[in-house]
Amino acid sequence: MIELLDQIDEKETEEIHKNIISKFLVKTYYSGNHYINTKGRNDLVIHNEKESKSSVGVIIETKKPTNKAEMVQKETLIPKLFELPLAC
Repeated sequence: MIELLDQIDEKETEEIHKNIISKFLVKTYYSGNHYINTKGRNDLVIHNEKESKSSVGVIIETKKPTNKAEMVQKETLIPKLFELPLAC
C-alpha cells in the first residue's frame, strides 16, 4: 500500500493513476483469478472471473488527485452511486 501511495503524482493524469491502481490490484489480490481492465466508459473494472467476458464485480472510477470537483465527498456518495450504469 505504501508503494502505491508513493506513486501518486498530482501533476499526472488520471490515466497514469488508473494504471498504477490496476498494477497494484493485480500484484496484491487478483492475479490469475480475475480479469482487470477498462470496459466501455468505465475507467477500471474487476471481473468476477479470469475471462474478459465474465460479469463485472467491481467498477473503479479514477480521478486526478487535484480534481477536487469530481472527487466523491461524504455528501455526494449516494448520488454518485446512482449514476452508475446498471449493465456492464
